[in-house]
This record gives sequence, structure tokens and C-alpha cells, in this order.
Amino acid sequence: MRDGIEAKALEVPGFDTPTGPIHSTPVSGGRLYSQEFNGARAIYFLHPSGQSFAIDAPIFAEYEELGALGSFLGRPTTDTKRLPDGRGKITEFEQGTMYSTATTGAHEVHGPIGAKWKELGGPTGDLGYPTSNEQFERSDRGKVSTFEHGDIYKWDDLGVQVIRSVQVRFRGQNCFAESDELSGQDETYVVATVVGPNRDATVSVRRRIFDVDAGGSFPDTLVVYEGPPAGIGALAVTMAEHDTGNPDEYCGQIEAGVRLAMNGLAAAVAATGVGLTVSGIALALANAGAGPIANAINDAIDSGDDTIGTAVFPLAPKSLIGLARSPLQRERDVEFHLATPLLTGEGAYKAYFDVTFG
Repeated sequence: MRDGIEAKALEVPGFDTPTGPIHSTPVSGGRLYSQEFNGARAIYFLHPSGQSFAIDAPIFAEYEELGALGSFLGRPTTDTKRLPDGRGKITEFEQGTMYSTATTGAHEVHGPIGAKWKELGGPTGDLGYPTSNEQFERSDRGKVSTFEHGDIYKWDDLGVQVIRSVQVRFRGQNCFAESDELSGQDETYVVATVVGPNRDATVSVRRRIFDVDAGGSFPDTLVVYEGPPAGIGALAVTMAEHDTGNPDEYCGQIEAGVRLAMNGLAAAVAATGVGLTVSGIALALANAGAGPIANAINDAIDSGDDTIGTAVFPLAPKSLIGLARSPLQRERDVEFHLATPLLTGEGAYKAYFDVTFG
């Protein structure tokens, strides 16, 4: 056993100095011995078959994090090998495979999601390397693995779904009643805030100012988000009536307000226990409603423009995919998948959005 580990250490470059004792674990058909080496590496020796496996960094560290021999992956069945692209490394296990690169770290793929990814070319396919382990989507009762250029989901009712990108687009507004301002027309605009999985991914975009009359319908198209479903957890929509303020400053204040609200909801997001952060956001906002974000926006605003209203759409990945596959609805001249409720702070308006595959 010790001789087998030492022989493997001499065979594989980098395994110079043991850093821990030899451990023994019973496995099917014998015992598995393991020893850690310098540089966060390990060697496994299977007795009585005499097979040995050298697991390199950072795959070994992630394997340990997942539970090593006690995890669903089981024991290693190959050494860590450099892939032909020169970028990645691979180690095979009984119930899955781990890949690593300098930019993505080490992550496992397994089961139907792993099979679909390999069918599409694995790391040399257009999805690229995995950027997460497979996660349980508690909010949608599914599973997901994220990759460099898309996600793969699995739900019992939908099966395995490969989603490279979605777009969320502003599609226009309808005016049902003007404000009581003295001017002949309202001058309205929409600020759409994508609530992403972290502070830097929570960003706002502002649409141009419309001159509107009661009964007017104003179709439009503006992409407010484009990327994988795992990059957006909700859409916060604020409509405003331009008066004396600077709409671009107003947009920045709204973005700051949404970020502040999400800081306040961090515990609620964590308490959902979901795999993807964006699904936790969607579930927390579905429970909390628009109130926390609307209140934070109102507190953050220091502008001469008037708020018409704020609405929030929780957008978990399964919801996004379902919307993208649904037929468009129509109200007046505007086609849409999502419509705000009637916003009546100043006048009465609705804003509309759709979801498409990118």
C-alpha cells in the first residue's frame, strides 16, 4: 500500500512531499488508501487491484469540499489529466467528472445534465467549461449547472433544457389617464432595473422620454437584460413623469435604491435555501412584494421628477424560459409577456416587457 502510493508519487510530476498520514477507507471490492501531498494534491491507492490515482489541484480541494469518498461522486477512477486544449484539467469519478481551469475553478458535472453537456461537445462545445457544481433549484424544484456561455437545467416536467441566453425587453407603455400637471401632455419615461445575483449585476437603464396623451399607446423595444437565466432574479420597473429633474440622475438614484433594498433582503434571500442566488431573489421578492423596493426607491430619490409608480417582477429561471416560449399578449398597440399593474401615482400608466431567447 505505502509502496503503491510512493510509486505513483515518483511517476507523476509535482507529488514531492507528503503532508499528511495515509488514510484507509473500505470500498466495494477492497480498501482505498489515500495520502495528501504538497500543493493540495492527493494520491489514492486501491487494494487489492493495485490501481492508483493522482488527483491534482484544484480538483482535489473541490472534491474534498463535496465530501470526497462520502460524496455522490464516489472514488476517482483516473488521474487528473491535462485536456488537449491546454486550458483545462479533468478527473473521472465513479458517478461524475470534475473539470478545472485557471479562470473557472474546479466543478463537477454528472447525471442527465452532465450527459447533455458532453453530448454538446463538453468543454470544447459552445457552452464552455462548467462554472458551478450542479445545484438544486428549490424554488422551481429543478437542478442546474452553469457554464461559461449558458446554463443547463433539468425539471421533471420539462426535462433537460439548454439555455444559452435570454433577453428581457421593454416593449412600450400605455397611458390610461394623464397627470393633473398644467402642461398639455405628460412627459413620461421608464427606468428598468435588473436585479442580479450581486451588487455589480444590479443595474438600471432608462428609456427615452415620451410625450403622451390619455389613451395613447406607445410600442417600443429596448433590451434591458441579455445573458443566462442565472444572471437575473427580478425586474424592478419605475415609471416617472418628467418635470424639472434630470432623468439620468433619477435613474442612478433608482438603481441605488434597488441595491439598498436588496441589501435589506439579503437574509430573506439566504433563508430560501435555493441553489442559485437569483432564484433566492425571485422567491424572496415573490414573498415580500414590491413594497421594500418601492420604499427604498422613494427614500433614495432626490429629483424634481414625479414618480408614477413601481412594480417588481420576480423572474426565476423556469419563469423566464416559460415566458420566452409563451405567445405574446397585446394591449392596444403594445405586444408583451409582462405588464405592470396600473401605476397611478401621477396619471395612470402601464409598462410592458417581453422575454425572448438571445
